[in-house]
Amino acid sequence: MDSNASRTPAAPLPPPTTADAWSALVADWDSLRHGYHLGDKDEAVLRCVHSLGADVTGPHSLAWTLGLVVLSPYVGWGSPGPGIEAPVKDVLAAVALAHEGHACAHERHPYEPFEEDMDLYLDRLPGALEVLTDPEPGRSGGLDLQDDEDEHDSSANEDSALTGPELLERWHCPRNLAGFAGVALDYIGG
Repeated sequence: MDSNASRTPAAPLPPPTTADAWSALVADWDSLRHGYHLGDKDEAVLRCVHSLGADVTGPHSLAWTLGLVVLSPYVGWGSPGPGIEAPVKDVLAAVALAHEGHACAHERHPYEPFEEDMDLYLDRLPGALEVLTDPEPGRSGGLDLQDDEDEHDSSANEDSALTGPELLERWHCPRNLAGFAGVALDYIGG
């Protein structure tokens, strides 16, 4: 089907159950972002939208939200078909609303660098997503998105001193989910 044709919305994807299945999904999202996805681009976006929309506060909401962050360049600038941008904005707004206002003790969150330079940090997000979707406990390499050149930035140095569980806690913080949803909305133009 032509990706610009009108279509019935895609059904939600069941969450992948293995690290390899998540890795393949993340690779699909990243290939779409880079413009070399061989499948139906709009279908891939809608599946992510509907999977996130099925439970914006569920156990996989972080992965689906980050999936839409990875897909946001396509949605914002890649000529998606009619009827694609509105549901993306709607579900991201629902995520932001559901997660905003939660109190936490974190001084910083992983979404914050994306506010400054979405394109730079977007290249690092698929690696973090693979770690976050790996059901193997204790894996946390790739979650610190700070650049090694940020040595003069004291907050970057504090973040790099965090342990794996502390980094994971920040990634799963409701304020982080709301922040990523907001960053993607801003990028798309919502």
